[in-house]
This record gives sequence, C-alpha cells and structure tokens, in this order.
Amino acid sequence: MTVWPWPIVPNHGYAAVELQLGVLGPYAALGGLLLVVGTIGGVWAIQQRRAEWVAALSLLYAPALLQSHWFVPLITDLAERLLYPATLGIAMITGISIFAWLKRPEAWALVVTSLGLAAFLGSLSARRAWVDEDSLWLYAVRVEPRATLHQHNASNTFFRADDLNRGAYHRFIDVYLANRFPEPVQWEEIESTHSLSPLERFVELPDILEPEDPCRLVRLFAKEATEYEPLYEHVVEHWGPRYPRCGPRPR
Repeated sequence: MTVWPWPIVPNHGYAAVELQLGVLGPYAALGGLLLVVGTIGGVWAIQQRRAEWVAALSLLYAPALLQSHWFVPLITDLAERLLYPATLGIAMITGISIFAWLKRPEAWALVVTSLGLAAFLGSLSARRAWVDEDSLWLYAVRVEPRATLHQHNASNTFFRADDLNRGAYHRFIDVYLANRFPEPVQWEEIESTHSLSPLERFVELPDILEPEDPCRLVRLFAKEATEYEPLYEHVVEHWGPRYPRCGPRPR
C-alpha cells in the first residue's frame, strides 16, 4: 500500500501465481534485471564511499535475497516482515534521488506530496476494506480470487451469515485450488460460470472442471465438508441428484 498504489489484498496463496514458465518467466526476467542493477549500484556505492546508497540498497535487496532461499531456507511468513526494511530501502532510494536531482526546496515538497497523495488515493480501496474481518475477506476474494486463503476465509464469512450457497461455492474453489497443485488452475473454466448463481456454479463446476471424471472432485470436497454439518447436508442435497454415481458417499 505504501510503495505501489494498487487494489492489493492482505495475503495470497500459491495459486495466485502458478508454477508455470509462462507465468513465472516475466517475474524471473524482471528479478534478474533488478539483481544486476542492484549489484552494479552496490559496487558503485562502495567504490564512491556513499554510505547512504549502501544502506538503501542493503535494506532493499537483503530481504529479497534472504527470502529467495538461496542461502538458508526460511519460513514463508517471514516474507511479510522482510517487506518492512525493503519498503524503507525503496523510500530511501526515492528520497535520495529526489534530493539529488531537484535543487529547490519547493520542488522537493511538491514531488514528495504528489507521491504521497498518489499512493494514498491508489490504495484507498484496500485501506477501507480493513474495517472488519468480513469486509476484509470479501474484498480480498474479489481482488485476488486465485488465493486459497481468500476463498477459505470468504466461505467462512458466508457460513457465519447462513449463506450456504455462496459459502459452499467459495469453499469448493478453496479445496480445488489447494488440491490442483502443481497443475495449472483451470481459471477460464471457472470464470465461464459467472453468469450462473452461486448455487448453480457449485453444482455444475465438478463436471465443468473434470468432465471425464467429476467423481474425484465430488468425493474430495464431500470429505472436506464432513467437518461442517450444514455444509455436508448442503452437499448431499444438491450434489446427490446431480452426481448419483459418484457421491457424496455416506459417512
């Protein structure tokens, strides 16, 4: 929210960026370019004895290099904490550049104020979503629907509101995403059902996603649904007539 104005969300799962070359390639190319630029900049800063540039580049690149697991495996949740010094590094580089390129204090104030205002306005929708837990997760699942965590928490939000139709749909997407790994997500097929109601999407998606054998998804989700009695009853009621040959099986 601070660095790049965008309707970002608070968290995401692996399915948001799949492990496919076509998806990861652009990120890898950009990361490689930034690594080369940072290395050249770091060598220059050391040679010129520019302590402020050394500090800024260290705060920016060190967290990313640590999280890359090149040196030592780290827990995934550490990435969020490592973003704080990275953000400080970005802010330092931006500040150094502004003060180096612009000489008049009036210009400094104008640029800094403009950047701050742009970041605030661009991230306003994300900030407003943090009013309560339900608003947060409903916003998150709209912005980044491929994230398993968002789908799971959105389903809990609807379950708390006694909306089993929507809750079942989002929980099904959650289970599908988590169990699809490492195969690519069939997101076009999922989006093709947008004109249907949540209940219709829930009923039809197993056959749409795996037309040759929807039983695998039906049985997989039915097993997950046994943890929440109303959801299991919902599955039996609506999937029983639609998929009589494959489940859900009795507990």
